Amino acid sequence: VHAFDPTPRAVAFVRAQVLPTAFVFHPVGIGAADGELGFAAPGRPRDVNYRPVAAGGDLRAPVQRLATLARQLGHDHVDVLKLDIEGGEYAVLPDVLACGLRIDQLLVEFHHGRGEAPFAATRGALDLLRRHGFSIFHISRRGLEFSQRAGGHHVSTVAAGAGAEVDNGIGRPDGLLVVLDDDDG
Repeated sequence: VHAFDPTPRAVAFVRAQVLPTAFVFHPVGIGAADGELGFAAPGRPRDVNYRPVAAGGDLRAPVQRLATLARQLGHDHVDVLKLDIEGGEYAVLPDVLACGLRIDQLLVEFHHGRGEAPFAATRGALDLLRRHGFSIFHISRRGLEFSQRAGGHHVSTVAAGAGAEVDNGIGRPDGLLVVLDDDDG
């Protein structure tokens, strides 16, 4: 298991843990391009969720494309990719999908509706996932997570913000619909 986060609070937290040897932490973020990215610090000292920003920011930190990281680590596919990158998903997801790397499961938390991104950006990302062969087969009870499936591979948890209306052809705005995947038995 490889984990990536370039922010100082996350790095300090991970370094303070006793972790299994199979867990490898990399103090770099996943970005839409290789280089550095600006981040805004969280509002509260206890929080660790730095947000990527287009300009400025409280911190500049290294980021790399998923394709670059996979190549450096010698991987030709990803079993599970979880993207909870505080608004950066809108820029990173198109690059992840275009890089040609097989991803068996994809977990994305979208950060819209809190002044960060309009719901239209999430709707566009869901459309992009559909164009890449993904379709929703589960929506969590909270209405935040949408599970996706593509080409025999499961893509789980595409999250939309609380209270968001989701027009995905199978969901209801309250997020209580659960559609089971027939291949799971």
